[in-house]
Amino acid sequence: MSSPAIECENLSRWYGEVQGLAGLNVTLDKGVFGLLGPNGSGKSTFMRLLTGQIHASRGSVKIFGERMVPGNYHVLRHIGYSIGEDVHFENETAVDFMKMLAVLGGEHGAAATKRAMQALDFMGMAEKANVRLSEMSKGMRQRVKVAQALLFEPDLLLLDEPTNNLDIHTIRWLEQVLVERKSTMIIISHDRHFLNAVCTHMADIDYGTLK
Repeated sequence: MSSPAIECENLSRWYGEVQGLAGLNVTLDKGVFGLLGPNGSGKSTFMRLLTGQIHASRGSVKIFGERMVPGNYHVLRHIGYSIGEDVHFENETAVDFMKMLAVLGGEHGAAATKRAMQALDFMGMAEKANVRLSEMSKGMRQRVKVAQALLFEPDLLLLDEPTNNLDIHTIRWLEQVLVERKSTMIIISHDRHFLNAVCTHMADIDYGTLK
């Protein structure tokens, strides 16, 4: 794609009188970008704006040249997102959860099932495909979240604390997987060793500034 992966212009978000992100101006293209910062510094707000989960209070964000707003599913097709919070739909099995996401992305029937199983198998979760998310360990649920982000082999990968609850062997394997990918990535993590192993660029986020 010819346009930059991410373009933010005066990107701001307020929650009532509480500042979530204020006047962020940044253009990010190829590379793996690690974001650091304390809780409340705007990291998760930034991710939610990038994925259209919330509206900007002011300013704009473009993904591959197209403005991202809630409901822009055309842009979402190019984004893989692993949320920091725990997976919802706890009563669904892993494969049903992944199939639902595949259908939302435009796959149907056997094609949706195949894509769901491929993503789960990649994360070593094929044998747990029919287990409910509520019955899985935290580490297993984390693997499902990463599989969710990789479902459509996206051009832009957004990972919020991807190593949470993973054992050291899986973390080292995930490092290698991400290093070999060609996608642009933004990764939020408190694991500096992981970020140092994977990222080509590092920055601290402080509301409206990347340092």
